Amino acid sequence: MSKKPLAILMLIAILISAAGLLWQALATRKPPAAATDAAASSSTGPMHLGRVEVVSPATAAEASYTTRGRIEGLPEAQFRPGGVIYLQLHHEVIPEFVGPTGEVEGMKEMIMDFPTIAPGVSWEGMKVGDPVELTFEVRWKSDPRFILTRLVRLPDDVTLNLSAVERK
Repeated sequence: MSKKPLAILMLIAILISAAGLLWQALATRKPPAAATDAAASSSTGPMHLGRVEVVSPATAAEASYTTRGRIEGLPEAQFRPGGVIYLQLHHEVIPEFVGPTGEVEGMKEMIMDFPTIAPGVSWEGMKVGDPVELTFEVRWKSDPRFILTRLVRLPDDVTLNLSAVERK
């Protein structure tokens, strides 16, 4: 093999290695100082949105439901094995839930992912296992279908009507 193709191959290998190191550095970078200061004042660290999107819906909600539940997963800034990218809430049964046909069909107790939240909704200072009261809106005829509009921490001693739900 002549020197020119070998030099080109070595240059490509160096560029690929540099790109990998840059990617790794960006993926593990520390938050800005303001976020670090917020983490110091909070026992659970800064609030990360993961892939949760803050939305202001363009259409009116067809229904709104308030129920109680428990935080099962908080979004990670970076997805990693064992981490979650959405806010996950295990909520109680919602017997009055109206389905897409307009009929009351109820909603069973479940762990529900919330990829969309309304402006002002925060879980800062909350942790996995905390009991909460949540309100979400439903829009069957437009996207996003479900939007979390309120999340309030409940006292630790509240009794929730939840059973063990198997994670899939």
